[in-house]
This record gives sequence, C-alpha cells and structure tokens, in this order.
Amino acid sequence: MNKHCMLFVFALALGCFKSNAIAQDSSDKIIIDAKHLITEGLHTADDRLLLEARARLLPLAHDDRLSSLAWYYLGYIDYRLASIHPAMDKDSIVAYLERGIESFQAATAKDNKFAEAYALLASCYGQKIRYYPLAGITLGPKSGSALSTAMALEPENPRIVLLNALSLYFTPALFGGSKEEGLQGFRKAAALFDRWKSPDSLQPDWGYDEAYTWIGFAYLDQHDTLGAKKAFERALEINPKNGWVKYVLLPRADRDLEDKKK
Repeated sequence: MNKHCMLFVFALALGCFKSNAIAQDSSDKIIIDAKHLITEGLHTADDRLLLEARARLLPLAHDDRLSSLAWYYLGYIDYRLASIHPAMDKDSIVAYLERGIESFQAATAKDNKFAEAYALLASCYGQKIRYYPLAGITLGPKSGSALSTAMALEPENPRIVLLNALSLYFTPALFGGSKEEGLQGFRKAAALFDRWKSPDSLQPDWGYDEAYTWIGFAYLDQHDTLGAKKAFERALEINPKNGWVKYVLLPRADRDLEDKKK
C-alpha cells in the first residue's frame, strides 16, 4: 500500500472513530439528561417531566450498548408514576406497574446480570399484589424469585437491600414479612449508602435519602418519635427537596414531640 492510500485509510478510520465517539457521547447525554428530568419530576411531583424523560429514552431502547439501561429507566419512570399521586385510581396505578414490569423484563433480557432491574421487577410484582391480592398466588413467587436473583447478584447494593427491606416491612407476617427485619434492612441500606460509590454517571443513583426516610417511618410506627425526627433530618441533609419528609413526615414527628411535652 502506498503512502497516499495509507493516509486515506487512516483518515477514514479516524473519521469513523470520531463519528462513533460523538454518537456515544450523544447517547450518554440522553441518559444523563433523562435522569435529571426524573429527579426533578419526583421532587416536584410533576409527571410531565417524567413523561418527557420517557420520550427521550425510548429511542435508546434499541441501542446495542445502552438498551438495558434505557429499559431500566423506562421501567423506573413507570414504577414512580404508579405512586407519584396519592389519589390516583387503581386502574392507572396497575397500568403503570404492568408497563414497568414489561420494561424491567426487557432490561433483564438484554442483561441477565442487571441486579437492580430484577429488584425493581420484584417490587412492581409486589405492588401489583396490593391491588389484586388473589394474583399473589402467581405474582408472589415471581416477585420472590426476581428479588432473590437481585440479592444473589449484588447483596451489598444499597438500593437492592432497600427494596428487599420494603418487601419485608410491608408483607404480612403470615406470608413471610417482618417489620423488625424490614427496619434492620433500612438501617443496612443506609449504612451501605453512606459508603456507596456509583461506578459512573449513567448508573442508578437514587435511594440514599429514602433509606433514612423509611427508617424514620418505621420509628414512627414504633412510637419512637425522637428517633424518627433524627432520621428525617438526616434524609433532608441528603436531599433537601424530599417533599414527603419535609412537608408530611417531619412535621408529624414534631407535632408528636410537642404532644408528648403537654
């Protein structure tokens, strides 16, 4: 090959490399921007921001490199939409959960080691049982299997530990639940979050403040108001925009403390 041909081949390869790098950077930015929209949507209870994030992510569902992550975040959006408005009707909630289940199934089909997708799949199954108790006969084992897979893959992942703890806390004792074990799980998740480092900006990073939120919630259940107040204050240190803690749970703890002084 003569010198001119070699230069041409090199320039062509360099051009392809730059083009691929630009495309990769663009796809990464879509994920990061969608994460920001999701976070802001949850802080403001604005489902329009969540739906905008969903629209941005959909084209990545068929991206060879990012499809599993895209499906994960699509499922996560529906997981959150199912609970963002307390007065939402049952049919709408279940529709979001079913779409979330489909997305998490797609995420795990693309990456069968995606532990966090299995954990949220289990949570969607579990929440659906709340609205269709008789479906627990089939959905219960599916939820348990998905959660066991997640725990086996990443037993020290704080989000998976948190979701497992929520399952334990809200499952009736007759079916294997335990409020005490759930509280222990919340504490473990919080401790894991205290030292958790996300591998990169594309990966899930939610849940830190929620671990302390649920610790406080469990303490309120036990009438440990001072312990609850401390946990809620820690949650707000981590995320000052946690509206449930700021406007509902912490004021409730403060009122309970005032009542005890009377």
